[in-house]
Amino acid sequence: MPRTFFLALTEVWFWQLLSGVLFILCLGLIIYRPWRYSGKKYLKRLSKLEKSQLKMMASGMNWDKRLSEAQLKTAERLALLDLRELAKQIRENMDLISKDAIKDERKYKKALMKVIGLKKKFINAVYVVGLSGLEVPTDPFNPIYDEVREELKGPKTKKLEVKKQEDSKKSVSKT
Repeated sequence: MPRTFFLALTEVWFWQLLSGVLFILCLGLIIYRPWRYSGKKYLKRLSKLEKSQLKMMASGMNWDKRLSEAQLKTAERLALLDLRELAKQIRENMDLISKDAIKDERKYKKALMKVIGLKKKFINAVYVVGLSGLEVPTDPFNPIYDEVREELKGPKTKKLEVKKQEDSKKSVSKT
């Protein structure tokens, strides 16, 4: 048996096989880079997660606790309010592009790339909100995004309504 091993050392196929295995091993180490994923970093990340969980539990929020329906609606409205700005920017830029207001090709491409970037941000934000268990529309042109602000303002007081009516009467009488 040892004699056949030494005979194999003299063969070219053995060295080709060995060099191929070593090449694949080195290539795997270059691509995978296991030193980036060391045990220390993993343990550190795990301890951060445990600390955040302890903070949430100390504040009275449990990981498995379900939100009541009112809290869920409020959370959805707040998420919609956050997404409203991105939707508004997307709409404005799309209007600029669709109205052919941009005659220069460079400006058109720049505006188009801006819309694409805003849509990526919007989709990522919707995805994150979806991961939290809330449902929001994925279309930035959905009218819900316009209605959210009025809902969150709440009912207006009569004093404000009277004051606005007086201001509108004054502006009409001036013209």
